[in-house]
Parts: sequence; structure tokens; C-alpha cells
Amino acid sequence: MAGDIPHDLEFVESARAPAGQLRAKLVVPVSIALLAIAVGVAFVAVSARERRIATNATAVSAPLLLDLPAIAVNLSTADQRPRTLKLSLSLEAADSAAAGAVQAALPYLLDSFQTHLRELRAAELEGSAGMFRLREELLKRVNLAIAPARVRAVLVRDIILQ
Repeated sequence: MAGDIPHDLEFVESARAPAGQLRAKLVVPVSIALLAIAVGVAFVAVSARERRIATNATAVSAPLLLDLPAIAVNLSTADQRPRTLKLSLSLEAADSAAAGAVQAALPYLLDSFQTHLRELRAAELEGSAGMFRLREELLKRVNLAIAPARVRAVLVRDIILQ
């Protein structure tokens, strides 16, 4: 019986050796296949992104910029010292219908802008945050006046605070 045990162990060890070699031989081809799949997926993703960018570039047209007349107003002050704001603006219209609506509503827009600007204080216009709030408020007023047409942005061409 002692002679049978080593014989069985030799059989088991000899059976295990080819399985380990088989795994080692499969690692390289499987790695190459996975790498090829990853490269293919990356290529498809990049080419799809380039097509999407090209499609968006052709779909976007040049913006319609409308220059408004310069606005000069006296600002609200607490110490009775006169403070003057001179402002030149441009509006970026979403389409030609919005540009027409802005032209039609121009007197109302200028009145709305001047009413709002006269109530501002010089401190409210300081810094980039003040300019951002001013542009957002003017954009809101434009879009309310020309609804349902839309203006994309209010651009400040020139601003002088004296």
C-alpha cells in the first residue's frame, strides 16, 4: 500500500503541471485581445467626438451683435456728490427674430435700463461681481421686454464711472 501512495501523488502532480502551463500560455493572447478591444473602443470614441464637434461647428452661426446707443445717467449718491455712469452695450441676439424684437422694443429697453441704472450706487458697480450682476440684471430686463424672443448675452463695450 505504501507503494500506491507515491504513485498516486506522481499522477496528481503530473496532471497539474500541464494546467499551469496552459494558463501561462493563455495570458499573452488574452492580454493582446483585451488590448485590441480597448484600442478599438478608444478609436470609436475619439472619432465620434470629432464628428460631433464638426457637426456643432457647422450648426453654430456667427452671433448677431446689436449695438445700443450710449447711455449716460447720474447714479444715486448719499452725499449729494454727483456720480455719472456712461455705458455702451451690445446685445447678442439668439436669431434674427430676436434682433427684430430688440429693434422694435429699443425705446422701452433704454427706458428700463436708465430707470435701473439711476438707482445704482457706485459701490454696486465695483469689481467683477458688480459687473456680473449688472449684466445679468440688464439681460433679464431685455428678455422680459422682448419675450418670447431671447437675447443670449449683454456685452459691455465701454463703461466710465466718474
